[in-house]
Amino acid sequence: HTSVSFFSATHTRFSHAIGSMLIMNKLFNHVQEKGLAPEVFEEAKKYYPDAAKHFGNEKTMVHCHLLLAALYQDVGELPFQKVTGQYFTTVATDVAGLVNEFGDPAKRWNVKTVFTILCLRRDLLESASRTGFAGFDLELLVYLITGDGAPDGVSALPALLQMVDGVVDADRLDYVYRDASVTIGSLSRPITVLESVVRYAPGCGIVDDPRPV
Repeated sequence: HTSVSFFSATHTRFSHAIGSMLIMNKLFNHVQEKGLAPEVFEEAKKYYPDAAKHFGNEKTMVHCHLLLAALYQDVGELPFQKVTGQYFTTVATDVAGLVNEFGDPAKRWNVKTVFTILCLRRDLLESASRTGFAGFDLELLVYLITGDGAPDGVSALPALLQMVDGVVDADRLDYVYRDASVTIGSLSRPITVLESVVRYAPGCGIVDDPRPV
């Protein structure tokens, strides 16, 4: 209800989704050379070969999948989620379908995650012929958004999860500064935090200056 007090604070899901994708693009370009271990891209190519082949190389493939994951990660959140989430939920058949498709971890998904993955799957399957969705691997996207369903044997790939849903991720770097800008009028920019990131590893992000974070 922030917009009741701050009239410019619309907080639309659309603007946040686009903003998260923009920040993810900047974040990936910042860390891709030295901030992500070579093994991250090697595992991406090994476990998702068709996608890597489609995009030409594993770095471009990882980059594009991170962009789409950032764009979609919050689309399943209901309006006024804290209230409406108590009354609106997914039907059992949809949840069962996701469990069968992506494995038992899907049973732990909350309402927002289920709606997000259903939306993503629908768009990819129904729009597969469109150039914009061609070549994307749904299992990799689900993994990036939920952290579930990783192929057996991956060790470096979980570093990417920190960029989508970690302490210093594209989602937070967008909404923290977006909220501050339209409420208290902060002139700070997410690039200040973003440029302090040195690298991402499984389970953590490493910065060279803790003050921006």
